[in-house]
Amino acid sequence: MNQVRLIGEVAWPVVVERDPVTRRPVVNTVLAVHRGVHGPSFIPVTLRGDEAVSAAKHVGEGSLVAVDGHIRTDRMATRDAHGVKVTRWLVSVIPDRITYLRLQPPRAGGLP
Repeated sequence: MNQVRLIGEVAWPVVVERDPVTRRPVVNTVLAVHRGVHGPSFIPVTLRGDEAVSAAKHVGEGSLVAVDGHIRTDRMATRDAHGVKVTRWLVSVIPDRITYLRLQPPRAGGLP
């Protein structure tokens, strides 16, 4: 079963972009999830559609959110500076549900 539940602070600006294929709104942000004395883990989170637009209007850095969702992985092949093929794994949490626990206002420029 692929389920994730996180509570953390938004650590990256919430800026709406357009998916290059579907042209739907998308936000790629990062949650700082605290691990006690070990400091935070920074978890990439991807929002799509109406949730992305709503987050850009209301959620700023430092907002505390709870995310229930699932993990998505993608593989990306690139070449390094010497032309050698490098495969990178991209990991992100895709929210099925977001609860806004404490909102900080966004900075200007969140919407396209």
